[in-house]
Amino acid sequence: MPMNSVTKHWIAACQQRLLAMLQYLDSTWPQRIAGFHLTGMHTGEWFYPGIGDAGWQHWFADYNDDVAQWYCNTTTKQSAADPQQKCSIPTASQRASANWGNSFVVGAQTGTENNFNLFLSQHVVRSAISALAKTCKTVSQNKMFVMFFYGYLFALADARLSGSGHLALQEVINDVNVDAIVSPYLYIHFSRNVSKTAAAFLPHGPLDAPVVRKKIWIVEDDTRTIFASHTPLSCCKTLRQSVGTLVSHVITAFLHSDGLYFFDLGQAGWFGQPSHPRETALLWGNVTATLKGLQRLKLHPTKTQMPNTEVIPNVVPQIAVFVHQLSPAWTPINGSAGGKPVFDDEAYKEALGGITSLGSPVRQYLLDDLLIMDEALLKDIAFVYILNAYYVPTALKTAIRQKLYGSGRTILYQYTANIISTSATHSRANPAGLANILGIPPSSLVQATPSVRRSLLTLTTGAPSDCTTAMPTNIRFGFAGEDIGPWWHYKPPTAESPLSPKTFVLGHYTEASNTTAPTLLASFICNSFANYRTVWMGSINPPNSVLLGLAKAANVHQYTSTVLGDIIDGQGNVLMLRAGAEKDNREKSSERTVTLPFNAEVVELQTNKTVCSSCSAFTTPPMQVGDTIAWLLGTPR
Repeated sequence: MPMNSVTKHWIAACQQRLLAMLQYLDSTWPQRIAGFHLTGMHTGEWFYPGIGDAGWQHWFADYNDDVAQWYCNTTTKQSAADPQQKCSIPTASQRASANWGNSFVVGAQTGTENNFNLFLSQHVVRSAISALAKTCKTVSQNKMFVMFFYGYLFALADARLSGSGHLALQEVINDVNVDAIVSPYLYIHFSRNVSKTAAAFLPHGPLDAPVVRKKIWIVEDDTRTIFASHTPLSCCKTLRQSVGTLVSHVITAFLHSDGLYFFDLGQAGWFGQPSHPRETALLWGNVTATLKGLQRLKLHPTKTQMPNTEVIPNVVPQIAVFVHQLSPAWTPINGSAGGKPVFDDEAYKEALGGITSLGSPVRQYLLDDLLIMDEALLKDIAFVYILNAYYVPTALKTAIRQKLYGSGRTILYQYTANIISTSATHSRANPAGLANILGIPPSSLVQATPSVRRSLLTLTTGAPSDCTTAMPTNIRFGFAGEDIGPWWHYKPPTAESPLSPKTFVLGHYTEASNTTAPTLLASFICNSFANYRTVWMGSINPPNSVLLGLAKAANVHQYTSTVLGDIIDGQGNVLMLRAGAEKDNREKSSERTVTLPFNAEVVELQTNKTVCSSCSAFTTPPMQVGDTIAWLLGTPR
């Protein structure tokens, strides 16, 4: 039964009952149990409910006396240098009330709001998940596979993330008793519904983070296929859409070295029905052919010369998205932008949907992965999109500069970054931190007053070529629903030092109160250094055309440009295309021209038909939105 308070009594009872059940299973069916998937708390997915969860609109966790004492014991140990300091639990009102603009709770007096949000995540992980995982491993003598739902840094990014208990993903992945993270994929229309558009396969959190630590992310695929009853998230109205969706999911899991299982939530069967034998056979025939073709997947072909001096074709992702697990703790528990969940929805989910539909493969990581990430995973990354680096500890800032700033990369920060500082007892606003992480003089970024302003951007004509290849004009984008604060604008420094970058203005804030003669305040800038660029965009979720211009200037290869909105994924000798559609032309569907950055033999993965024996470009058959095709790439003949 779901529990929404992690108490000592509940944990002890769970361990006792789990131990008894596992011992029974092991004795009754010895060597027949492969692993354990443990569920708990709200919806069984180990998070605290909040605004947006049915029946919990006015409740906030976790104020159980047991949990409060646990928190006080933890904070008392951390504050041993000040024995007179008293433990105080922040109220729900304090945690929900921004005190810096309408987007941040900086804990100017005690810092307990942020500490409590972080504690709840650590508490869920250390007291419950880790304890139960250890029980499973102990009973099975470390032989059983153990996995948990967790890490919903994208899915809960509405009005629930900061107090969700899901801000300790790195700790779960690092746990020696946890083998995999599990989640469904995003329950939003652009990710689920295939009609006028299609999207990448996006789980509830950063898909590639576990791989950094040699773990896996397993996606629960509960796609509502043609066999499911109609719902607002029905996904697939035709068999063709169902096939294209499931095939793309299977291939994506393989390309990211992750897992997937089909999950049927009821009715007569979502993945096949005896009453529809032809459709069932076609669906599973395509899935089976895909799995057979993927047996020839070579994730990391060597780049050494072949005997005939030709290089092995090798698809490498050049775009990486990073999300920070701790930064949401400094946002109100009822959502950013004055409690408007659409802001976080656009800043995380919609932004992720945009960057993954540029026609080039994308990888998703935790920002903290940089602390341990092998540079081999980054050597081909040319464009980096950082979603939410509000709080950047010193060690992480050093890792960003050492591992990302260089190799000709472009690093994009949206809204703001590095603007929160912490001490042993509290956190504080650090408005100059944004300029610091961008590498520009502190005086060149001004925190404006009043503290709240609309974060709509208007793009500038004629953007420079070393920052972007093309910038559309007369486009306004950003969070149009409500004002957002704090906010900054760029002001050229009066005197530049020899080490200052060359800064280009790409866009300005839209002046909502003065449309006839708007005040142009620069809020989208590119700072060009000798071997990298930092870009700051004061708004969120730019159009695909804006992202594409930045990516191309960073020398990201676009595999298909026929329709801006197509999804490309690939690794090693496999390339996959899922037909999407442009936001402003969603009905468009046609042949696609695929352009490779090398010559290769191209063979269809499912049919084993040769497309070409030596080519760097080829044309697909006519594709409807949601169709998926994959190819095996070999040495040209």
